[in-house]
Amino acid sequence: MVACDLYLDGENSTDNGNFFNMVEKIPLKALFLKFWWKESFMNEIIEEMKRCSKKLDSLLSLSLNAKKIRGSLVVKNKGDRLEFYRYIDQASLLEYLGSNKTDILASLAQKRYDTQLLKAVKKQKKAVDFCIKKLEEAGMEDLSKIYNGFPAELKQYIKPRLDDDEHYAAKWQAKNYATSKRENDTENYTSKGEHVRSKSEVIIADRFYVKGIPYHYEPIFLIDENDYLVPDFIILNKRTRKEFLWEHFGMMEKPQYCLVALSKIETYAREGYIFGKNLICTFESKNHPLNFKYVDMLIEEYLK
Repeated sequence: MVACDLYLDGENSTDNGNFFNMVEKIPLKALFLKFWWKESFMNEIIEEMKRCSKKLDSLLSLSLNAKKIRGSLVVKNKGDRLEFYRYIDQASLLEYLGSNKTDILASLAQKRYDTQLLKAVKKQKKAVDFCIKKLEEAGMEDLSKIYNGFPAELKQYIKPRLDDDEHYAAKWQAKNYATSKRENDTENYTSKGEHVRSKSEVIIADRFYVKGIPYHYEPIFLIDENDYLVPDFIILNKRTRKEFLWEHFGMMEKPQYCLVALSKIETYAREGYIFGKNLICTFESKNHPLNFKYVDMLIEEYLK
């Protein structure tokens, strides 16, 4: 699924023809960009490496505590089959492990596996622990904040190589997304003056505005040449620079509406937007209206 950025000289245009007539250029978007130079991302790397180190520790203990048996496994290829033997030392003959000695074969096979695993795990753990040590020693300064440390008199002469969160958010907000042109005959307007379709969308948009969350209303996402989705909002977490879709389902007391809502959530999932991961959904019914405090909880959980 591709978000439609419009690069047009005039206003967005529509007609009754193919949907692609709306768009002069549709660039592919990397929906989940990670930024190596951001302090938060580098800290995530360190924490993930520490988790990896702990998992390697658990593998080390399993391998070291595996049942030991004297000797090692020898495998001989006999063309149409493999034969297995136990080697103990040069003074002893190879011991053939036939069907009556599968317990010994099993122990030796496990020993060979554990030995190879132990060697690889030790090598990986050494590398991971070395990286953790060096990253922590270096200190993970957010490189985008270096520019902010310069006096205003010098900033005018400097072109920052990296955007800080606010500059990045401003550029993201300035994008000209293709948006829905479906008729809206309501009188629902947000604090920013946007014409939305429901009072609940006013609540959601205004909470974004109050909380400083960048968003676009009803952006168009292409599924294929003949199909597209229009989520209520696309929003940006300024700290992680991760985009989310936000969909509000407002008539859940109606059975047919519920079926359409479930189908839409499944479509999002097929396109890579998973409910609770990068798709945020809110719901309400006639007897259970949207609570702005719940909207704030979701904002704090996903967008701060």
